Amino acid sequence: MRIPMRKVPRGVVDIACGMGIVVTFLVGLVAGGAGVPLGQLGPALIHATSPDLEFLVYGVRLPRMLVAFSTGALLSLAGYLLQTATKNDLADPGILGVQSGAGAAVAVYATFVPISAGALSYQLPLAALCGSGVAVLLMYGLARTPSGVDPMRALLIGFGLSIVGSGGMVVIMSYASPDEVNLITAWLSGNIFETTWTFAILLTSVVLAGLLCLSFLSRELDLLSLDDHAAQSLGLHVSWFRAAFLVLSTVFASSAVCAAGAIAFIGLLGPHLAKAVRGPRAEDSLVFAALGGGWMLLMCDMIAHAFGLPAGVLTGAAGAPYLLWRLTRSG
Repeated sequence: MRIPMRKVPRGVVDIACGMGIVVTFLVGLVAGGAGVPLGQLGPALIHATSPDLEFLVYGVRLPRMLVAFSTGALLSLAGYLLQTATKNDLADPGILGVQSGAGAAVAVYATFVPISAGALSYQLPLAALCGSGVAVLLMYGLARTPSGVDPMRALLIGFGLSIVGSGGMVVIMSYASPDEVNLITAWLSGNIFETTWTFAILLTSVVLAGLLCLSFLSRELDLLSLDDHAAQSLGLHVSWFRAAFLVLSTVFASSAVCAAGAIAFIGLLGPHLAKAVRGPRAEDSLVFAALGGGWMLLMCDMIAHAFGLPAGVLTGAAGAPYLLWRLTRSG
């Protein structure tokens, strides 16, 4: 007899997930082309070992893993908010054109605006925020009907925006320098290309701040998932909170784009996994969605990096069949 995952005691699920994340980080830190003895991992993290080993663990692997984990968490949170705000279970920052809009803005900015090394950590995120904001406004405006946002219409418009954004980046590449072409190519392939401590701290801070903010808005998220009239009758200002959650999802997605580019389907898989395990309530599933999305992208990046592939290849291979399966079920 198969036991539904939701019936497993919550404490058991939490402990298992926490151990899985810790083990994944440990494996990522010690495994690789240059192996690190497990006994030397602690000294390397506290600067009490050889400079070469310390640089490998603390200067290369740990920031990359934090960037990958935080990027996955941000994409999962963005997908969670998009699915709630648009009432579309298939919403994902990559599918709805949010990431393409951010990437096109980053490509334009990187190609035509001089960027100083010291300003990189805030100039590109601002450009990505503007691009993803335009994409969200277009998607929401074109998919909106008198009865609300039509899920299938939003999906089709999002696909169109993704194609336009990706095509625009290809055109921009013809005007870019070789370094700028490499940046755009890395973005299109869905690779973790910003692996510095600056981005690791920035993205981790955005994740923690976002979860703190959303912890006070879990009731509003649950109400927004209801019919608009029902939510209004329960005292929710639907249009205001829908706009607020769309803005937050845009911030999360644009932050992730600056470090990893076009990583698709994490924003779809993360929320679905969290709701399957913890139930539909935001209070129960929101943090789990962030942890699940972070763990999935971290695993994909570790495996892809070992074979010299972009992480987006593996997330696409996992997410595309799931999306098709959900489309056939809803059809």
